[in-house]
Amino acid sequence: MKTTLLREDVCEGTVATTFAVSHPGMNFPLLSQGEHPTIGTPCWYFHPCETANAVQEIFQASEERNGRALTWIEAWFSVLSTVVDMQQ
Repeated sequence: MKTTLLREDVCEGTVATTFAVSHPGMNFPLLSQGEHPTIGTPCWYFHPCETANAVQEIFQASEERNGRALTWIEAWFSVLSTVVDMQQ
């Protein structure tokens, strides 16, 4: 987990195993490790179980605040930026 790609605060309180990074207060892993579906090498990825729900929550909040929903990619980057340091 020593990488400059992730936000410094994201790993505080997490538990790392050989296949996932989880926070004790979450129902699913924050990051999972598995085989890349195309190139077959190990890689880290956002756990997919709750991705759609997270993006949907952002859609709804955006529409309530601004009167317009974000595009899917805008909402996805909002989710992604909670873990990945997008300033680099």
